[in-house]
Amino acid sequence: MTTYHGRPCKHCGYTERYVKGKECVVCKRATRRIAWSRMQERKAAAKVREKNQIASNNKQVAIDAKSRIYEGLECSVCNGVRRYIKSNNCVACSRNSSFESYHNKIVRKTPEQVWAELKPRFTDVKTDDEFKGRSYWI
Repeated sequence: MTTYHGRPCKHCGYTERYVKGKECVVCKRATRRIAWSRMQERKAAAKVREKNQIASNNKQVAIDAKSRIYEGLECSVCNGVRRYIKSNNCVACSRNSSFESYHNKIVRKTPEQVWAELKPRFTDVKTDDEFKGRSYWI
């Protein structure tokens, strides 16, 4: 496009303008960039709406078939698509968390086990010189 230097732009103060529309070159580029980014945002939003529509259709089909699991949106943690109908939670993440909580239960120690851990502290013989200056025992 052909440009010329005319009166300064009232927005940016730049003097270069397009011959055809007499718009400021800098402002016109900025509006094109904004329009392009808005178009990209609209395309991304349309893709998200389409994915949500497919997931809701899959969920409704699974409800009609009296199933507990359907294929929905991707999980943000494990990228799995299988989800429970009732809670909408990811199947793989739910199974992993229940497995971990089952196997990480706190096991109470018997008094003999506790004493076996503490015994070396009480039976260790130290001289009085090693305890000088301390306000506590062991």
